[in-house]
Amino acid sequence: MEGRERRVRGSMRQLAAPIILATVLGLSLGCTPTSSAGEEPDDIVYTPGGITYRANVHEQGVANPWPSIQSSTVVRDDNVTITYRADIETRASESRNNIVFIKIPDRYGFDTHNLNLSADNVPDGIHIEEGEGGGGLPGIMAKVLIIEISKGVKPGEYSFEINVEFEGESFGEIPCTLKVVQS
Repeated sequence: MEGRERRVRGSMRQLAAPIILATVLGLSLGCTPTSSAGEEPDDIVYTPGGITYRANVHEQGVANPWPSIQSSTVVRDDNVTITYRADIETRASESRNNIVFIKIPDRYGFDTHNLNLSADNVPDGIHIEEGEGGGGLPGIMAKVLIIEISKGVKPGEYSFEINVEFEGESFGEIPCTLKVVQS
């Protein structure tokens, strides 16, 4: 009986590591079978490829409760590529996230602390601040802009510009439109 118990315990230990690894990996990828209360499609999740939106990561074989969040890409001088959400739909009194990705040719070692984002021409009732940065695929860095919409903002379209600067070099402004819809 004792030998059998050892084999069972050994088998359980062998299974435990893959189960724990799969669970941790799934959680780190933001995999959930359904949306939970309080989760939003543009919540930031951390994946092995860097930060992304919750709606863009889901478990294989399980229906994603949200459509993917679409991004726009602009190419600046010297083939600097900036990818971000140009159009965001929300309700008043909510907070939205906009991940700004930047790729500079022939640059691979980035420190996101040197990537600075700010906004100009921000309409009243909308507050924008720079959030955390996140690692990503080689040669790409990312940082989050947090957009807070106050309760008193009326439905309509609101535009502003996002300034992108890395290591003191400006890559200009990129336009963003915020569409506030009825609650």
